[in-house]
Amino acid sequence: AETYVFETDNPGLQQVYDAVVDMGVTDPVIPMWLPEGYVLEECTTVATPAKQYIYARFLNEDKEFTLQINILDGETAKDFFKNDKDVQKHEKGGIIHNLVQNMELWTVSWTKDNIECAFTIDCSKDVLHGIIASIYSGRMNK
Repeated sequence: AETYVFETDNPGLQQVYDAVVDMGVTDPVIPMWLPEGYVLEECTTVATPAKQYIYARFLNEDKEFTLQINILDGETAKDFFKNDKDVQKHEKGGIIHNLVQNMELWTVSWTKDNIECAFTIDCSKDVLHGIIASIYSGRMNK
């Protein structure tokens, strides 16, 4: 199996990845690619007895990309969208990602063991799939 290596041209994504690694997460959860122009505005990490989480916000002029990773303490993450009929399922890296579209805004959520991940972005579906793919395979596959 290939070793997972995080490589990105976006310094903000690198910073978020480093913060997640500091929390002990070695699984692929952070995208390595965002469309040109997204700059990290905020990266907050919080630790409570029940969970640690990281919240990151990127801006690209008037567009926003937000990402939240929850690391639960010894508890398995729950799939919030299991029965929602508006959810599109997208499999990548052996993980089912739940895609919900609200106007132009996409919300993507997924779980891996005790980690809950979600991000929102205003983009086309192609770009969305590119971001999801970049979590697992680094370079965006055209």
